[in-house]
Amino acid sequence: MTESIIAWNIRGLGSSRRILHSLIQKNNGSIVALFEPFVREDKLQRLVSSLGFDGYFCNEAEGEEIWILWRAPYDFEVASVSTQMITGWLLLEGIQTLVSFVYAKCTQVDRRGLWASLVECRSNAHPWIVMGDFNIIREDQEYVGGLPRVAQAMDDFNECIDSCWLVIPYLGAMGRRGLHINGQDWIACL
Repeated sequence: MTESIIAWNIRGLGSSRRILHSLIQKNNGSIVALFEPFVREDKLQRLVSSLGFDGYFCNEAEGEEIWILWRAPYDFEVASVSTQMITGWLLLEGIQTLVSFVYAKCTQVDRRGLWASLVECRSNAHPWIVMGDFNIIREDQEYVGGLPRVAQAMDDFNECIDSCWLVIPYLGAMGRRGLHINGQDWIACL
């Protein structure tokens, strides 16, 4: 089975532990990013052990809203940390790859700093995976119901995607771009 990188806005770990365990098992998750776990960092070590992971990192000094867990043979080498993103290096199939796990703020103004940080991370020399909860959509057709999105906020997001030369994955037989859970979270195959 193919191993996966999983990113999930769990919105509170408490009642979601069984679902998390099942998601990891079903998708053979070797690297997992959790957003908004609402649990202190001192509880993280026990979670890491109970899920069978070998390493972890969280943006503790930035508010503990992003947790990264990994299993051997992978080792996540942290390169930069902020309130909205953790970026680091992974060796994937023998290729040094930059990976950015994003948990964007809810307001357009707060996300602008994230977009600038992503543009700074852009690399010509290495593959780069960017995944997470961006708290904005690219176009209105991606969202059903609720309030309309601010066009300028979507334009900012699309400009960031273009400036970073990012490509939205298309998963062929699934007939859609990426694999969404709750409309925002991604599972990427290694």
